[in-house]
Amino acid sequence: MTYWSAYQQRLAKEVSQADNAQGFDVAFYGDSILEHWLGTSQGTNWRGSAIYVSQYERLFGNASDFTSKVLAIAGDDLANLWWRVGQGGEWPKVHLPKLAVLMIGTNDLSDADCLETEDALLGAVPGILARMNGVLVAISNAPHIAIVGILPRGAAFWKSEQKWPWPNRYTNAIGYVNQGFAVRVAPYLFFSHAKP
Repeated sequence: MTYWSAYQQRLAKEVSQADNAQGFDVAFYGDSILEHWLGTSQGTNWRGSAIYVSQYERLFGNASDFTSKVLAIAGDDLANLWWRVGQGGEWPKVHLPKLAVLMIGTNDLSDADCLETEDALLGAVPGILARMNGVLVAISNAPHIAIVGILPRGAAFWKSEQKWPWPNRYTNAIGYVNQGFAVRVAPYLFFSHAKP
């Protein structure tokens, strides 16, 4: 069994256990950006996460007025999330979260960047939006849904000269995806994104 499979099954079990109790008020679904709030990457300890963990605990820990659950897996894209909430057991059946927060999509762009061209990234936008539609349909019984847009990012974190410059070949694709996310989530609640 892979790390991903084992961790996904663990998350599904935690959702089932919470669903049998009172559920949680807020569910965060996403990729590594959110999973690092737990101090893990695909369920294993991730060094360098102390600041993320402390902020999550400060905002959503035991002293909070509501309960929350991070259901995020490093490296995930929208196809993974669609399966996780649609068939993988990570969407509650009885006690729905009052708010489902989605913060995912940057890995979908990374997957489309094998040619390292802006055209390839722009060509991926319709598929990314279609997969987000699938996720939204799978969780459409949620009282409220919020999407956090794809954050500004470097073109290639493994190449020092492309790690930080902005704008870059991702800029326009991120803009189009975020515009599409905003339109798609409007019936459910709201859209939020960070502008550089």
